[in-house]
Amino acid sequence: MATQSPASQKEVLEIRKMRQDLLHGKISLVISAISIFVVLIAIGIERWAAYTQRDRELQLKVFEQNREHYLALTDATCAVAACRNYKQVEEASNQFNKIYYGRAHIFADYKSGDAETNAQRKAVFDAKIKFHDALKKYLDEKPSEPPEGYFNLLAMDVTAACKPHIDPHSMNNPSPVKRMDPAAE
Repeated sequence: MATQSPASQKEVLEIRKMRQDLLHGKISLVISAISIFVVLIAIGIERWAAYTQRDRELQLKVFEQNREHYLALTDATCAVAACRNYKQVEEASNQFNKIYYGRAHIFADYKSGDAETNAQRKAVFDAKIKFHDALKKYLDEKPSEPPEGYFNLLAMDVTAACKPHIDPHSMNNPSPVKRMDPAAE
C-alpha cells in the first residue's frame, strides 16, 4: 500500500476540517431557524393570550353593566308579585313599566351573536312581555284574586329567564335556566 505524501495528508485533513466546519455551520443554521420559529410562536401565543384577556375583560364589563338592568327587571317584577292589594300593584307597576318601556327593550332584545345567547334574550323578552300583559290585564280588570297568586309564577319566569344574565358563572356555561314547575312533576 502506498503511503500518502505529507502534502496530500494535509489536504485530506483540510478537506475533513472544511466538511466538519460546513456541517457545524448547517447545524448552527438549523438551530437558529428553530430558535427563531419558537420565538415567533411564543410571541404569537403571548399576543393571543393578551387579546383573549382583553376580550374577556371587556365581556365581563359589559356583563356587569347589563347585570344591573336584569336585576332591576327582576326586582320590579318581584315587587309587583309581592303586593297584597290592588293599590300596591298600581304603585309597583310604575317601576316595572319604567323599566319595561325603557332599558328592558334594549338589553333583552335580539342582537347579532350566537343563537344560544339570542335564545336567552328571547326568553327574557317573552317573559317580560307576558308579565307586562298580565299586569295590564290585572290593572284594567281589577280582579278579586290577590296579586301574589296572579303574578307569582310570572315573576319567577322573568327571574328564571334573567338568571343566565345575572350569574357571572353563566358566561362560561350560557345554558338558559328553566323554572321548575311543580304542576309538571
